[in-house]
Amino acid sequence: MTTVLYVSPHLDDVALSCACRLIADLREGARVVVVTLFTEGADPLYPERRSEDRRALEGAGAEAVHLGLLDAPDRLGRSMSFTSLLLGERPSDDDIDRARRALAPVIDAVAPDRSWWPLAVGGHVDHRLCHACHTLVGDAARFYLDRPYDFIPSLRELRRHELQGGAPATVGADAIERQLHVARVLEPMFAGGERDRCTRELARRLRAALPRTGRIVEIEATPWPRTVVPAAATLIAGYASQLRWILPPGENVATTYERLAGDSGGWIESVAQILPTDLSGTEIT
Repeated sequence: MTTVLYVSPHLDDVALSCACRLIADLREGARVVVVTLFTEGADPLYPERRSEDRRALEGAGAEAVHLGLLDAPDRLGRSMSFTSLLLGERPSDDDIDRARRALAPVIDAVAPDRSWWPLAVGGHVDHRLCHACHTLVGDAARFYLDRPYDFIPSLRELRRHELQGGAPATVGADAIERQLHVARVLEPMFAGGERDRCTRELARRLRAALPRTGRIVEIEATPWPRTVVPAAATLIAGYASQLRWILPPGENVATTYERLAGDSGGWIESVAQILPTDLSGTEIT
């Protein structure tokens, strides 16, 4: 039996980002394990969130593993805002090492044939930390594009720019604001009128030339057939306590996802590979 491991920063990220792929793996007869790193915090909702995760995943036929690490607001003393969690400092080496030590025995026990890790689109500090742990499986790692952040094209391009380096993009704050207005999925993240300040900072980062890293990010968009979509929507809907952060008022899971990521052929999800290049930027094969 094929075993597939999905690594999730929080108690919803895998479902939000790649529900169709997970359902398809299960329908192909794979053993699917979802390990979540940051499953503890002071908020009294955490027990409910852990229960939601187990019910949703086990209801679909997958296994849930919770590592019990502290979520960023409690671990770092940060507020729940775009500025503090997505535009703040990078994860510390100590936190990365702690997460790697927690993940390593799970990977050894599960012995996955395939593993999926967050690309860290959006730049959330916990997603960056989780992404940094993908070296535990070496070149075998594949990456899903983190939602809801990936619904904002400029956040995807910024992450690609960070990982590849090179010439800057020419995206301004007004364009990012229009993308946020169309998507309508991150409104609760902007605290205290910080939205304008955040869009200006994101535009500044996109316009910054960065040293080339010797890597290239190849992104593949998969249109999943409508036979998979109902089960995927049901899986996502199982995270009711978190959907208030994701869905615009008056929309359900299927409506929002098809509006932002679908087409006439199905429901699109995106994954990525990080590949080495030579110094001229040519992919090494």
